[in-house]
Amino acid sequence: MKSTDNKRHAPQHILDRAAACRIATRKETTNCPENWIEDPAVLRWFRKKKKLNTRKELPEGSLRLINFWMPRYLSFHNKTPSELIALAKADPEDEVGETDLSDFYNFQLNEIKRKVNYAFTGVWSVLRGFYSHNGVLTKDWVSPRRETTETNRTDQDFPMFEKVGKAWHIKDDNIKPFLSHLSYRNQTICICLIQTGMDFEDLQQLTIGDVTRQPEEDYLYWTASRQKPPHIPFVSIFGRESSDMLRNYIKIHRAGAKSEDEPIFQADIVERKDLWKKQNKWPKRKRLPFPDEDVPFAPMTQTSLATCFRRVSANKLKIKMGAGKQQPYRPKRFRKIFRTACGLAQFDNELIDAFMGHERTTSKKYLEMPREQIVELYKDVETIITIYATISSNEDHENTIRAFNELLVQKRADEMKHEKDKIQWQKEKKAMWTGLKKEIKAERKTTRDRILKIMDEQNKSE
Repeated sequence: MKSTDNKRHAPQHILDRAAACRIATRKETTNCPENWIEDPAVLRWFRKKKKLNTRKELPEGSLRLINFWMPRYLSFHNKTPSELIALAKADPEDEVGETDLSDFYNFQLNEIKRKVNYAFTGVWSVLRGFYSHNGVLTKDWVSPRRETTETNRTDQDFPMFEKVGKAWHIKDDNIKPFLSHLSYRNQTICICLIQTGMDFEDLQQLTIGDVTRQPEEDYLYWTASRQKPPHIPFVSIFGRESSDMLRNYIKIHRAGAKSEDEPIFQADIVERKDLWKKQNKWPKRKRLPFPDEDVPFAPMTQTSLATCFRRVSANKLKIKMGAGKQQPYRPKRFRKIFRTACGLAQFDNELIDAFMGHERTTSKKYLEMPREQIVELYKDVETIITIYATISSNEDHENTIRAFNELLVQKRADEMKHEKDKIQWQKEKKAMWTGLKKEIKAERKTTRDRILKIMDEQNKSE
């Protein structure tokens, strides 16, 4: 006899592991004071983090880490957050807080047996911020060394540079297959990240007007400040490939933009629907309560971009990294590629900091350098990170870029035609099924009326 219980149960080993985690959590947080999250020191910490956040909110990831590490830290020292801050501020040499963190870090490694990098992130990133946001000087605190991360090992398995003769160049065999599976929008973003070294959140500050106001320039020039605190100013030069692709993308996809102040890259319909569901706590598999045309427009997020890259890596390139591991193709990796290329071009640290937005006072001389001079410096790294043509002459490169962009335009036109045909086919299919349902319903009604008529005649004859 089949069971009437339709609930899906997790495997027993997962249930056992969850139970063990709950027991371990209770042991590690035995001495944690109640309502610690309402302590003035913690509330001050949250306010400072919200103030520094670009969206003026506390990120969910940060809150999860705080909820995991803070109760364990308070239970280990058996003190309230305000007491820990008072003790750290009372020390004239600012060593009490550093000692407290070191003791807790060693306890996590030696007693709890946590991995080095995991404990390092929790103690020296999350909990150190608790002290710094409460006015404790942590600048001179010495943190332990980290182990080589899994991400670095992954990047070493998928190198992005090769030496051709005496010159270094980006490795076509690893980057071109990935780009070929991306949409035109994501190809443009990817090449911009490689040729500028920006974070995607910084690239999202680039508006349509920033590009259209430089119609005759081979190299787009742009200055801004990092979205990430402390908002360091930086300068970006877009290579000829990325400059041409940005202009083509605006011409094809952003022709109907209402203002030149809009960000260039907008979320597509699927990403906008997912974002709306997340913001309004709508079930993922449930249809929206309004048509797709009414979904509000929203700028693209780094999370959605990373998801696109991860799907291409896993589904198209068949790179299976396992749960919790980073893919070799990710937005941060492309920033790292530009940093490596600057080193291969033998740029000094001040120039690299000016491009990357790192905090150094000496990089101001490059931020104030005339456009023509810094473009000339940039050309040395452009030869390394040019993907679809080797720069031998301006004419050859321009012809190659033009041909490549024409292919992308044709590819996008084919995609739009395919989408249009698919929508038309879905409409025809829906109309066909609607008509068929009406016919079936009418036939059922006729059959039912005929049966009722026969039954009435039989009753009358009896």
